[in-house]
Amino acid sequence: MISLLILLPFCWITSAGADGDAARPVAPDSAAAAAAIARAGAAIEAARALGNLWLETPQQLARAIEQNGRGNYSDAVNAAERAYEEARMAENQAKLERARYLFESEGTRLGAAERDTVRALLHTNDGAAALRAMQDALAQ
Repeated sequence: MISLLILLPFCWITSAGADGDAARPVAPDSAAAAAAIARAGAAIEAARALGNLWLETPQQLARAIEQNGRGNYSDAVNAAERAYEEARMAENQAKLERARYLFESEGTRLGAAERDTVRALLHTNDGAAALRAMQDALAQ
């Protein structure tokens, strides 16, 4: 038992490095910031294509681009991730509204099981799934 207690700290030091640098998080670099900005830009374009882009979202992307230009990669990634999340929420909102509109205007054409499925998806706020289910049900 004593030998095990002596070896455990030694194993931790060798696996984490003598100064423990393996346990430290790595700060984002220029490539990570550029990737986050590109991802946010694509999400913003998808929301814009649906006609539902929140006012603050492009400003978040502009902040990300500005911080990236200044070399503040961590701030750039944070702003880009906020822009991405806002754009995804705006996209979901647009799909939910379209699904709700179709459900209210065309829901009587659906069978009981299809209505229950769409209603459940609307209740969970899954815009993409609700719109797809509604469109599939109407296509039949």
